[in-house]
Amino acid sequence: MWLMALPLSPSLNLTMRLHHFELSKLKKAWWWQIQSEANRLRIPRAKWKRNLTVTRFSKGTLDYDDFVGGCKNVIIDLLRPPKIQTGVYRNGSRKGQPWRKEWLGTGLIMDDSPTWLTVTYLQAPCPKGQEPRTEVLIEEDPSI
Repeated sequence: MWLMALPLSPSLNLTMRLHHFELSKLKKAWWWQIQSEANRLRIPRAKWKRNLTVTRFSKGTLDYDDFVGGCKNVIIDLLRPPKIQTGVYRNGSRKGQPWRKEWLGTGLIMDDSPTWLTVTYLQAPCPKGQEPRTEVLIEEDPSI
């Protein structure tokens, strides 16, 4: 069991309204946060199903869809393994030239499908004197 302390997660409304370049910068910043916490806690890469509990501590609460969608964009997507996709342009001025797309990931979960991951989302008021934050509790699934 590992408890990652992360900055306050953004809402889905915020991430949907960002320009794709700004969203990419946000995801890269979150990737560094998650990677540094994973290294600090020495969390091994996933081999089996895992359970996640994402708890958002803030002064106010978001509606459930807004909270879950924001977490999906910046936390869950970055916990998956990194992926590289390559191909060749089929038409246009770059026809025949190779292309490459890289997705950031840490490998702390196998996949975000229900086969490999169970996620519980919670929101709680932030105690006075503490910074708003998001905590991610990662556990190996005992049912395996």
